[in-house]
Amino acid sequence: LALVGESGSGKEMLARAIHAASPRHDGPFVVVEADSRDPDEFSAFFFGQARDWSGAREESPGLVERANDGTLFLNHIDALTLPVQVRLKRLLQNGEYYRESSTVIRKANVRTIVSSMHDLTRPEYADRFSRDLLYHLMINSIQIPPLRDRVEDIPILAEYFMKEEAQRIGRNVSGFSQELIDLLSGYSYPD
Repeated sequence: LALVGESGSGKEMLARAIHAASPRHDGPFVVVEADSRDPDEFSAFFFGQARDWSGAREESPGLVERANDGTLFLNHIDALTLPVQVRLKRLLQNGEYYRESSTVIRKANVRTIVSSMHDLTRPEYADRFSRDLLYHLMINSIQIPPLRDRVEDIPILAEYFMKEEAQRIGRNVSGFSQELIDLLSGYSYPD
């Protein structure tokens, strides 16, 4: 499943809701920020690391293993290198992967949800993003419109976040004035 939308449009929140409403809700929900790691180290971080022949690198599980029987949310998928994209496609298609420095095929039972702020079907991504992976992702994709295009959701979102914050600080809060809702609804929310 691919979620596409601007920053702040609620991609991770939607991924968490999908996980919570699924039979996997008791399993882990693992978030991966693909753009927060050195691209050369991402494979070992994501798929795991096998012990190499010199002993310089120890065996360690990756995030795919940690997400087994749950959901893996891969944010900013467009930051992945082409070799990692090819390996991700194998995980999505067959549930198979291998750790870095290994040829042993492992199985994973994980739902993978990816997200991007960019339309990866645009020509500028033709040389940077695997067409095979894109095909698998776009079969099930959701375009999330920005808040400025769905102002009718503002009162619902404001209520949700108010209740969440009230619970976090342990206080009872009664709601918002209509004036504040009108102010929030009238804001342009530029990109």
